[in-house]
Amino acid sequence: MAAELISKTDLTAMTAEDGLAFIEVLKQVTSTKNEESRSAQDFLKRCPELPARFDFLKTTGPKLLQVDGDLHRWMLRTLDQGNKDALVTWNNLVRLLGSFFHQPGSGTSLLNGLLQVVEKAFKHHTNIGIRIGAYESWMVLMDCFAQSPTVLTSSKRVKLITRPLLVSLF
Repeated sequence: MAAELISKTDLTAMTAEDGLAFIEVLKQVTSTKNEESRSAQDFLKRCPELPARFDFLKTTGPKLLQVDGDLHRWMLRTLDQGNKDALVTWNNLVRLLGSFFHQPGSGTSLLNGLLQVVEKAFKHHTNIGIRIGAYESWMVLMDCFAQSPTVLTSSKRVKLITRPLLVSLF
């Protein structure tokens, strides 16, 4: 099912059945088989923001992403190994889930868990490429917040967005 979804060229016409396959694609990102993981990551890169009809994914998918979820653990482990794939996947997930992060409660909770990945990347001392990638990921997060003027102008969001910039300057 996931392989069929990955091979699709027109991702704007994804169906509800594709939503179930999407969950499988998220699981494949963590695969120890490099080719399988790479094709899943490439798919995420091509995929547009999830349409409203995929709302059920925004409640099922995050279980993979939450703290101690498989994908979350994979991203942290991958960063520990000095591999930027974790940040590439993080960027794609933030872009795909987009407005879900604007929702109080579950959206904020998921975002807080995912932020652990980028925070770890900011603190990476042995690989400057990882730290540069963290700033690139932060720009993806700013773009996500910019989708909604209400979210972007929230004092909590402004503080969150500016924090890594202020810390790196002082």
